[in-house]
Amino acid sequence: VAGMLEQAMEKGALELGGIGRDAAATLFVPLVRGEAQMQSLTHPESPASVVQRDQWVNEAVTMFLRAFQKNPG
Repeated sequence: VAGMLEQAMEKGALELGGIGRDAAATLFVPLVRGEAQMQSLTHPESPASVVQRDQWVNEAVTMFLRAFQKNPG
């Protein structure tokens, strides 16, 4: 993940605001797995659907990008 963030920074797509790529990666990974992991731990008999997991991932990525995506203008 840190490598991908580094590539995005080099392309000018992300601005990590001084926290650095490793710290950003450390924040991103649990953001993506948070709800799915909690669902699995608290309701192991009722796994989340593919649609629900996709929604959680999309929400996490959207939130991360809103925080760190460089404005195009």
